[in-house]
Amino acid sequence: MEVEVLPTDDCWINDFPENRDKNLNRKGLGIGRWEALNRSLLKFNLRDLDIEKDEVAYAELRLYGKALFTPCIAKAIQVSPSWNEESVTWSTQPSIYKSDGRYLMGETTNIPTELNWFSIPIDTFFVKRRWGRYLSIRLQGYEEAEDSYFYASDKEEKGGAYAPRLILSTESPAPPPPEKPAIDWRMLLLPAGVAAVIAIAKKRWRR
Repeated sequence: MEVEVLPTDDCWINDFPENRDKNLNRKGLGIGRWEALNRSLLKFNLRDLDIEKDEVAYAELRLYGKALFTPCIAKAIQVSPSWNEESVTWSTQPSIYKSDGRYLMGETTNIPTELNWFSIPIDTFFVKRRWGRYLSIRLQGYEEAEDSYFYASDKEEKGGAYAPRLILSTESPAPPPPEKPAIDWRMLLLPAGVAAVIAIAKKRWRR
């Protein structure tokens, strides 16, 4: 079973001098460095969900967007839920909120360069610690890079069709299939008997 939780609040914040004290709600979600630092905030209500806390085996934050400058990274960091999208600014952004000393909830570098959905795996530890309350996330990128920036749709864009969403699942994703051994195509061009002798010789040499 999979449950989608939409954000109650989301907002972009930017440290460009003229924007530090400006609320940038309903302008999409910017993350990373592009002339200035960009972060985005998300808040999810984990009350009254159609899934029990102990059933959550996997969680991910799903976003719709793309990278403009690469390489990019998307880090999900737990912050205090004491903010709202109508008033938060760079200057008033919430502080990091630690659970047992931890605050990095998940990260990914798998950000598309064309508009598409992508996901940040979220450690279920944080979901379960905030169960029945608000879970608040700060998205940030490579903040030391000169240009490393991506953006995502907010919950208002296209009537919410591309809104960020927290996915809670009762099943962990299947592990990737094992890698197939590389084929030495030169061996296929040899007679079967000769190829077998060469293969045995290679095996003995590796020992």
